[in-house]
Amino acid sequence: MAKLCQACSLLGLQREDFTSSPLEPEGKYNAVAHSGTFGNLRRNRATCSLCELIWISMERSNSTVLAEADDEGIWTLRWAQNTNDYQPDNESEDVQDMFESALYPCFGRDGSREDYGIQLVDDKKSSGFLRGRLVDHLVDMKTVASWIELCKLRHGGQCARSGLDTRSLPPATLDEFLVIDVDRLCLCELPENMEYVALSYVWGSTNRVLTLKHNRAAFCEPNGLNIELPRTVQDAIEVTKALHLRFVWIDALCIQQDNYTTKAILLNAMDAIYADAVITIVAATSNGADSGLSGWSSKSGRTQHCVELSQGLRLGVLPYYQRELLHCEHATRAWTSVESRRCS
Repeated sequence: MAKLCQACSLLGLQREDFTSSPLEPEGKYNAVAHSGTFGNLRRNRATCSLCELIWISMERSNSTVLAEADDEGIWTLRWAQNTNDYQPDNESEDVQDMFESALYPCFGRDGSREDYGIQLVDDKKSSGFLRGRLVDHLVDMKTVASWIELCKLRHGGQCARSGLDTRSLPPATLDEFLVIDVDRLCLCELPENMEYVALSYVWGSTNRVLTLKHNRAAFCEPNGLNIELPRTVQDAIEVTKALHLRFVWIDALCIQQDNYTTKAILLNAMDAIYADAVITIVAATSNGADSGLSGWSSKSGRTQHCVELSQGLRLGVLPYYQRELLHCEHATRAWTSVESRRCS
């Protein structure tokens, strides 16, 4: 079990504090649960697991303010709902009661709540509403496949359609819409009504393998792409196989980069290309083509900040996905905003 400093031990946190609604009991919402000085927090984080979680949540919320905080400055923790990512259209009291609770840091005695909170992290099979869950170092592809099927089931024709909507491209360029056949490891035209995966990633300075006029024919031969590919590209091919899908679209290889007329048309249709994919892999944590996909290869596994305070009470700092997507290297790509508009 985790070690706590005296102040954190006196909080007496229980599992029920986090599984209950932040509206219960009355007055809990936005109430201060804990406070201290930044000096004590800096000293205690090395030996107190909860102080370390508080520090991590503050650092992820605003690392600059935290680094410059005076030792005598005050921080507070306030109760609120366990996620900022999900905001239902129906703000009825019944819906609000479905949310559980989390502790959010504030810079100052009366400061506003920051984005990253400390909340319950349950086992992988947790059924709690938007509850945090433990994740393995590597992605569970069965879970990803279940998300795809759930999307098709819940969203109807919008997500259940197969293949590229040919109305997105001029007829003269339909035979230029290439994908990678991951079974034959080569470029090919996408068969009619076939599902495909798309990759959205940052090229950086390491995206050395491009389809050009002089190598296109070779890349279209079986095993033509059995060459040294950038790590992110190779990972996307392997993920496609793991999902039991056959085709993946990756712009560097599926667009002939020196055919400028067709390239311009395909670039203008990239929002449709991503939207029509059965799933788009977004390499949001990478800063170049050789970074790999986080959670896929052993070199780019996932880390999760959580501690077990007592039996059944595991707390952690969960990602705030909207903010992380907006502030990552991937968000600097020219087409990211287009993707977001089309897919939101």
